[in-house]
Amino acid sequence: MNTITRLLAPKSAMGFTIRYLFLVIAINLFDTLVNFAISGDVLTNLGLNLSVTTCVSTPFIILALTLFNSLYELQEKLAHLASTDMLTGLPNRRAFFTRAGGSIDGRRDVPEPGMLILFDVDHFKKVNDTFGHAAGDICLQAVGARLREAAREIDHVARVGGEEFALFITGGNHELAFEVSEMLTEGLTVVTEEDGTELVITLSAGAVASTPGLGLNELMRLADEALYRAKAAGRACMVMAENGALNG
Repeated sequence: MNTITRLLAPKSAMGFTIRYLFLVIAINLFDTLVNFAISGDVLTNLGLNLSVTTCVSTPFIILALTLFNSLYELQEKLAHLASTDMLTGLPNRRAFFTRAGGSIDGRRDVPEPGMLILFDVDHFKKVNDTFGHAAGDICLQAVGARLREAAREIDHVARVGGEEFALFITGGNHELAFEVSEMLTEGLTVVTEEDGTELVITLSAGAVASTPGLGLNELMRLADEALYRAKAAGRACMVMAENGALNG
C-alpha cells in the first residue's frame, strides 16, 4: 500500500497533470476494450464515448489523486514523528541505527568507514534537581543545536538516550573526531528561561573507529565503554576506545 501511495500521490502540479492524463487514457482504453468485447465495433461514436468517459471519470480521478496525496503527506508526517526526538528535533535512536548502521538493530549491516562518538551531558541529574526539568530541557536542546552545527551533511547525529547523543562522522579519522569532540566537551553556556541563570554544561565523550565486521551495536558498546572511562577520568574530555584519552 505504501508503494502504491508513493507511486500515485502527485507531489507537484506537474505530477498531478501527468497522473491525471495517465489515468484518463487508461480508463478510456479499458472502456474501449469493453465496448469492443461487447459489440465488436469501437469506431461508431468513438469520439462521443471518449468524451463521456472522460467527463464522468474526471471528478473521481481528481478525488482519488487528492486522497492519495493526503495519504502520502500523512505517511511522511508519521514517518518523521517516528524517527524524530521531539525535544531536540534530532533523529532518535531508531533513526540513527537505520541511517548510520543500515538496519534497525545494527547487526545486519556494518557502518561505512568513519568514527562513532557518544556524548553524555556531565552532571545532568544535578542540573535537573537544582534548576528544574525545564532548565534540563533547555540544556538538551542546546547540545542538540551544537551537534547539528558540528555535523556535516554526510554525517549522522541523534539523541540516543536521556542525555546521551551520538555522532557518526562518515569517513572521519581520529584527528577529525578529536577536533569535533573538543568543540563540544569544552563547555556550553546555557541561559535558563525563568530567571536568566547562566549554566555552563560540559560533555564527556567516547569514540571508536568503525571496523570491518562490526555492526553498529558493537561499536555503540565500545564507544559507551570509552565514554565511561571519560567520566572516570574527570569528565569534559574524550576517550578513544583504542588508545585512551585524547584530551582532558
